[in-house]
Amino acid sequence: KFEKYSWILTGGGLGVLHLTIYAAFQYYHMISQTAAFGFMILVTMMGIILSIWANAEMIAGLAIIGGFLTPSLISTGTANDVTFFTYLGLLSLGIFFISFFKKWQHLMLLGFIGMMFNFLPWYEKFYTKEKLVFTMVVLGAFYLIYLAAGVMANIATRQRANNGDLFLFTINPAWFFGWGYALLYPEYEHLLGFFAAALSACYIFFAYLGSLFASEDRRLILSLGGIAVVFLTIAVPLQLDGNAITIAWAAEAVVLFTLGMLLGEEKLRFFGLIVLTIAIIRLFSYDSNTPDLALFVPVINRRFLTYLMTIGAIAVIGYVVATYRSMVSSQERIVPALIALLFNVLLVGSITMEISTFFSAKLFY
Repeated sequence: KFEKYSWILTGGGLGVLHLTIYAAFQYYHMISQTAAFGFMILVTMMGIILSIWANAEMIAGLAIIGGFLTPSLISTGTANDVTFFTYLGLLSLGIFFISFFKKWQHLMLLGFIGMMFNFLPWYEKFYTKEKLVFTMVVLGAFYLIYLAAGVMANIATRQRANNGDLFLFTINPAWFFGWGYALLYPEYEHLLGFFAAALSACYIFFAYLGSLFASEDRRLILSLGGIAVVFLTIAVPLQLDGNAITIAWAAEAVVLFTLGMLLGEEKLRFFGLIVLTIAIIRLFSYDSNTPDLALFVPVINRRFLTYLMTIGAIAVIGYVVATYRSMVSSQERIVPALIALLFNVLLVGSITMEISTFFSAKLFY
């Protein structure tokens, strides 16, 4: 009858405990910083345990808010990086622990925001280039904790993924990749492609876990797989250059479309067609320029080889469609015709450009 009222009282009690510890340390100097730190950890952990016992997300939220406010409450203004991030990591692991029992998306979002608002002031005051590796390890640890918590909350509680999950799955890698890019560029620009590919691999791994333990939750698996595709597509232009980008995207499109057909996943085939479209747009925009006429060799040149590889990718997709025609959905019935059209247009176009360039080279040289 008085359940919510009891939650308010419990949350208020947690807040009073945090303020008491803060006052004892900051104003009355009755306890040391280490003691204050330890007491606040205990208060936060007690709040998390109570929230699970009472099935009250609000109590956990108040405990987490108090926990993430602790570093600013007891800060002395000096850098103590390992202790600071260890504490934030313990709080985040507390949220991960809760995910085994409850799917509390607001709590995960609150924890993620708390981590962000603690990291930003630290970066402004204490970050130096010498701390690059340490900072990337810290950001990577938080990324993995919140990704694992999001996936585990769906698997352990047997609840289906929803838009809230997709939001959390999206902002987490966006935050990590954004900071990673900012920290690594331009000095370590050559690592950015591998960085994006590593994020993609993480999502592929968790999508695989989802397929093992929550195979009925197609939305969870496809959400994780879709984000993996995005980062894999981003990795290509970051790590490669020139015509290799188009070729890699075309190859990726073949893999995605074929897997989508073998697994019976229409959305995965759709992702493959999107990547193929991007590859073709780049083919026309960047890889169709007329080569140096003085050095032009028919057929054995970058432009024709890029067209040839893209045409080959389209041919493979066409073959897959023809082989598994019975699996093509009503929405995909136009795909075979489009694939045939693209194949012919690119084949005729590439041969025409080669002939034109050949005679231009003969005319001028």
